[in-house]
Amino acid sequence: MWVRSFTISCLAFLATALMSPCPGATDSSVAQAGEDTSLTQNGVGSIAGTVLDARTGRATRWALVSIPDQGRSFDVFCDQNGNFVIRNVPVGLHSVRARMMGWRDQVIDSVSVQADAVAELRFQLMQSGVDFEYLKTGSPETGSLIGRVYSKITGRPLPYVRIKLKETRMRALTDRDGMFGIHDVPADEYTVDVRHYGYQDQAWRYIYVRPDSVTDVEFGMFESDDPTGRIAGTVLNVFTHEPVADASVFMETINFGSWTDSSGIYTIEDIPPGHYTIRAEAGHFEPRTRCGIIVHADSTTDLGFKLFFVPPARGHE
Repeated sequence: MWVRSFTISCLAFLATALMSPCPGATDSSVAQAGEDTSLTQNGVGSIAGTVLDARTGRATRWALVSIPDQGRSFDVFCDQNGNFVIRNVPVGLHSVRARMMGWRDQVIDSVSVQADAVAELRFQLMQSGVDFEYLKTGSPETGSLIGRVYSKITGRPLPYVRIKLKETRMRALTDRDGMFGIHDVPADEYTVDVRHYGYQDQAWRYIYVRPDSVTDVEFGMFESDDPTGRIAGTVLNVFTHEPVADASVFMETINFGSWTDSSGIYTIEDIPPGHYTIRAEAGHFEPRTRCGIIVHADSTTDLGFKLFFVPPARGHE
């Protein structure tokens, strides 16, 4: 029994040494985290709130709210009323950022997340580099383009779809619910290019963005005839073997992927055959990258990840 306990302690020490703690972490902070790891690993809460236009007080649709030090798995978009909820946030102090194209980022520091509780925030964004008096007299008026992309066959939302306004450099990616938002778009008529792996490229013409308004669209896509495969697997905690929920698993260089469910299971579908580099990341876990992953047509590549838990630095527990 003593030998087993000593072996487990050595493995825990080795994992901590291999990881890169946040700047400012000390031996005492790691030791303190080790004394009560159940609270750090299992204690989670939520962050909820609204994002508003600082000038008008109106809701800003589809602003992106994130926790920068937690990775992409905690990114969420506001709904059409400017509301957002980030769930399963580790207990501790976090910086939360709201951003939207054409607007200045706002960061709220030291947001305290308590176990099984909701921290409420209110963001007020200002348009970037805008003199509102000049806007009234000379600059082009703008609006927003928001929408949803789904499969015409199954009706399910399509994440990671690439949206681009053909006449501009403005673009976006859909989130896990197939939603996207492009803001501060000069009022005009546009052709919208919609592209997704495993689906037929499409271009919608005569999409009008009107001044100081929101154009809401839906794009349905048909699967292409080109053969595709998929990658599926489970993301686990390397020590406890428990599933890691809401982890982001994506293909590097092409920015295409999926998220794990409550059982830690993910699936990335409609992948053209080839060799890929796949990355998994989640809050308070060390990201892991797997190279040379082969996808064959009409088959599933089984790819699991085991992530190391990273104790938060003192002041972020």
